[in-house]
Amino acid sequence: MNQNFKKRGIWLAIVQVLLCCFSLILLIIAPQQKGAFLAIPVGNSTPLELLLPNEVTVVGMGPFTGSFILYGNRSSLLRPALNKKILILAARQETCD
Repeated sequence: MNQNFKKRGIWLAIVQVLLCCFSLILLIIAPQQKGAFLAIPVGNSTPLELLLPNEVTVVGMGPFTGSFILYGNRSSLLRPALNKKILILAARQETCD
């Protein structure tokens, strides 16, 4: 009986550590409400197709092939990006160098 509690406790500790790591990663890459975004195409589309809203402007080329750094509001950018298969991440200094 004591052996089962030890095994279960180890697995619960591993799951907690993995959930904490996953949460921290999400906090790092989650796009803010307004600011710079890294737009990475996943499908055949290009992030420049997202320039339909007036609130979005191109800042420069991104670090990945076909990616761009955009500046604007998340609310006007996120839905068109999902429809066109473009991944939107927070454009932090570490991801854009």
